[in-house]
Amino acid sequence: CKQLENAYSDVCQQVPDHHSNPNGSISIQLLGGENIEDRMMQTTLDTVDKLVERGVPCNKIAILVRSNRNIQDIAEYFMNHSDYPLVSDEAFRLDASQAVCTLVNALYILVHPNDNIALATLNKFCDTYSVAGNMPEQLLTNRSEYLEMPLFDLTERLFAELKLGEIKDMIKQTAYICTFYDCLSKYLTDNSSDITGFLKEWDNRIHEKSIHSDGDGGIRFLTIHKSKGLEYDHVIMPYCDWQLEKA
Repeated sequence: CKQLENAYSDVCQQVPDHHSNPNGSISIQLLGGENIEDRMMQTTLDTVDKLVERGVPCNKIAILVRSNRNIQDIAEYFMNHSDYPLVSDEAFRLDASQAVCTLVNALYILVHPNDNIALATLNKFCDTYSVAGNMPEQLLTNRSEYLEMPLFDLTERLFAELKLGEIKDMIKQTAYICTFYDCLSKYLTDNSSDITGFLKEWDNRIHEKSIHSDGDGGIRFLTIHKSKGLEYDHVIMPYCDWQLEKA
């Protein structure tokens, strides 16, 4: 495409003196076989480990992905498998937390007791984490009692009955739970203790709230449309499997 090649032929980019070193490198790793996603995440973490061992500061490293779903998955993997400080405006949303979503789902069931999908989702959670007491059935049996409770007290009771403070995978999500309760408290300051109203606010706004990350000192997770020029010395691109050119 000659037109594209010559589009900037008369442009000279001015590079600051401290960036005058023209050297750089690109490394591509092709992963095949089974469990590709798990291996891809581990390979990404291994790459970060090697950079840090070479003395690269965490805030000079960016992990770039295409979608919000990808960014949530890779950020959660790093949270569970490393102690690196992490920074993102997109990864740590409340709706990325299974603990928070399970709590919200339980509230939803109380308002919509005939929603089989919500019931099945909660039942799967209880089976996966061996939550005793048949929680979905308990919600339906004691529905009137639950609905009479103040909303904040209700969420605390559901949190306890769902064992969200005891299950190892959920304990790791304490920051999400704390932010959720902060949002709930703020909501109740200006609104009535109404489950339906809160669930509407959750769908409209609260689900997008992010937990506090580690300022500017951590590894940055971002999507392509938020990359802002990629002002990072080291950029890693997992999930680089989209079609680049149509045949």
